[in-house]
Amino acid sequence: MTASITRRGFLAAGAVGAAMVG
Repeated sequence: MTASITRRGFLAAGAVGAAMVG
């Protein structure tokens, strides 16, 4: 796995979490 995939996954999870919370 590459850093780009990990970073993208992390950002995606953060965006989804923020959307669900707010």
